[in-house]
Amino acid sequence: MKICSLALLATGVVANPNFWFSKRQSCAAPKVGDTIMNTAAVAASAADNIQVVVYKDGDATKTPVTSYLQNTKYALDITASGKWLLHITNAVIDNAEPSASSVCSGSDSATYNDDGGNKAGQTFSFATDAPTQVITLAASPDLYTSSVKIVSVSLSKATSPTAAPAPTAANPTAAPAPTAAPAPSHSPTQITFESIVPESFCRDTTRNQWFVGNLFAPGFTVLQDDGNKTLVNLGEFGSVGMFFNGPDHVWTVTTNMTALSQGITSKYGKVVRFDVKDNSKSDIDIAAIAATDTVFLNDIVVIPGSETAYITDTHNGIIYQVKDGQPSVFIDKGKPEFKPQPYGPLMLSVNGIEQFKGKDGKQYLLVAISGGVREGKTLFRVDVATKAISLVAVLGVEFAENNGIDGLRFLPDGSLGAVVYMVGEANPSILQLKSLDDWKTADVTGIDKRPARVPDQLGGTYTTLSVKGNDLWVLSTSFNGPGLTTISSVVFTPPVEPPTAPPTAAPTTAPVPTAAPDASFAPLCASASAVTAIAVLLVGAAAM
Repeated sequence: MKICSLALLATGVVANPNFWFSKRQSCAAPKVGDTIMNTAAVAASAADNIQVVVYKDGDATKTPVTSYLQNTKYALDITASGKWLLHITNAVIDNAEPSASSVCSGSDSATYNDDGGNKAGQTFSFATDAPTQVITLAASPDLYTSSVKIVSVSLSKATSPTAAPAPTAANPTAAPAPTAAPAPSHSPTQITFESIVPESFCRDTTRNQWFVGNLFAPGFTVLQDDGNKTLVNLGEFGSVGMFFNGPDHVWTVTTNMTALSQGITSKYGKVVRFDVKDNSKSDIDIAAIAATDTVFLNDIVVIPGSETAYITDTHNGIIYQVKDGQPSVFIDKGKPEFKPQPYGPLMLSVNGIEQFKGKDGKQYLLVAISGGVREGKTLFRVDVATKAISLVAVLGVEFAENNGIDGLRFLPDGSLGAVVYMVGEANPSILQLKSLDDWKTADVTGIDKRPARVPDQLGGTYTTLSVKGNDLWVLSTSFNGPGLTTISSVVFTPPVEPPTAPPTAAPTTAPVPTAAPDASFAPLCASASAVTAIAVLLVGAAAM
């Protein structure tokens, strides 16, 4: 990346050699760790109130976008309390600040505001159609005494729908033009609604409503079964994993995916406990006890009826515990079973998490692994008392070849739903697993391979699971940007049994009947009425 071959300093600003955008030849986007005025730049936190909101030029609602089209006009609003530098890759800025150049020595653009403060309506367009374009804002109240804080927004290249060909003599049955995207709707088995890229959801069983997270907004959505919704603003980065702990509390984790999705270190991560009765919240700062330079809190489970929660840190392969409001490391990094593997700019490992009490009276966790090449070793049991980790041996060809699991959720009958990424398949499948031995082993008893139901976006995928009544529900979302999202009930069909060789001769006697299934099998998580699911960019509070 480039910044500017010309001076970006206003009159009165000392051109200190360490002041990175005064270097005429560097023209490089600011990044976390740069030495600026003898102080290392850091990633902005929610408390810094440094934000960039990108939207299509002329959109009065200023709905944030996360994808772009070349040569299309966009605008952005900047929130910053001090001086700032804005850098955009492969872009032309229309109304740069008078003190700065709008074109770098390369294809990037930058503009600098020495007066500081907020700015609305900075317009620009992308001159190339790179797979990803990055907008970076570096700001500081006082460049001489305060660290420079950095926020980045990444936009992916949008794919324009291709019009269907018109009928011709050679092609009299050309496909009809695509129909318009459906409007938000609801039915007893499916709700489609506008959102800002949710990745997780949970069912408030006390009030019969849904809580839906948002990766692109600092809060979550309260969704009614009739499709009506309201916004709860947490004042934090976007919410990832969620869990309802009845009768009145929604627990969620927040993380800075703005930085993580671009390979920038971010030591930010909180557990938020939201009280549905009075809309109050309390938070526990997990990052404050982290011994790592990056934190990626992803999913959470709460022991029903308690104040004890377990949280996965996907970047580090760590499980944290929160007990009576106090955070601690429960499973530290370095466990070979939870070894992180790279996935683009991210490091992935422990993901979805569930809990159950065994027939032996002991408390256990089930932990899903995602990312990299896992060869089916993606579901583990953790003994809470001893912290012993063991692989769950899952039988069934449907599970044998998978490279990761996202959301986990127990059903009232004791079976487990899992969003599983199968090798060689573009879309994840939803599997139903059952165990008779406290999850030392399990069988695949059901599968739902229907494609994700995201009606108006490309790249739709399943992520996480929740429960309504006795039925498992799944979230269909897309990381391409805000739009329609669907939650719907899962329909399991029996797994396909592998073919067996025909008998060499007809049997001469009737087979001996096998024993009936153990009728004493009881649900392993009968109290799991509190249900939810899990984990891109930071924008300001937006209407959902």
